[in-house]
Amino acid sequence: MQQSLTIRQHVKVGAVVRDHYGPLRLAPLARGTAHVPLPSSQYIQHQAGSSCQQRGSVRTYAKKAAIAAAAAPVAAAVPNAVAYAVMASCVYTAIIFAAMILAPRASVVRKTMRSYWVLAPLALIYLALLAYSWSPDTLSILMPGSLADGFTGGFNPQFFPKLSGIQALFSRPATAASWLAHITAVNAFLGRTIYLDGIATSTPTALSLLVAAVFGPLGLLLHWLTKTLFGGKGGTQVVDGGNGGRITLLPYDK
Repeated sequence: MQQSLTIRQHVKVGAVVRDHYGPLRLAPLARGTAHVPLPSSQYIQHQAGSSCQQRGSVRTYAKKAAIAAAAAPVAAAVPNAVAYAVMASCVYTAIIFAAMILAPRASVVRKTMRSYWVLAPLALIYLALLAYSWSPDTLSILMPGSLADGFTGGFNPQFFPKLSGIQALFSRPATAASWLAHITAVNAFLGRTIYLDGIATSTPTALSLLVAAVFGPLGLLLHWLTKTLFGGKGGTQVVDGGNGGRITLLPYDK
């Protein structure tokens, strides 16, 4: 005779739990509950092969493993709009960096990168995802504390972010999506800064931009190092002036 154990967790009815002895399918019982078939005694009989049966005794510590696997939380589904927004921010950022790395001297790239509007799409995506992910407890998780606790005496600072709270906050899919959009926007801004400074000072920027595309501030640090070692002082400026004013002849850069 076979017994069953009821698990009152948020598990999928009909889910299969695998252990040493094969799959155990959760039988439907009620909403939020499921039956896991378990052996009736301390030992179970294991059947193997299609033509012959081999019986052996093994300890039933696998019960706990099956229960833990069945009770594991299922990740919340991410709406398609959120997933597409994150994908769009990543693709757009990749296009920006590819243009700055592969065609740094192209006039269209220079004109585009000189304008702050090139970062506007990333800022809008981040704003939309931030608004979607915001919840009433977001600020209290980011900056926990209270004024009353701060004045209880002694050094008791409040409203400082804590790693445990941030970890709990970013376990939410919508918040993680807004964080990724934030990262792509910051990396694109740093890449634009590196690119424009490299053009102005005749500093090689390909490697720094490649690092900034993934690691952000590390790319800016590498650019400063590259600028110190290999950077020039920019093109020589030739200015012509008269009664009507002064104009810059060189470097000429549209």
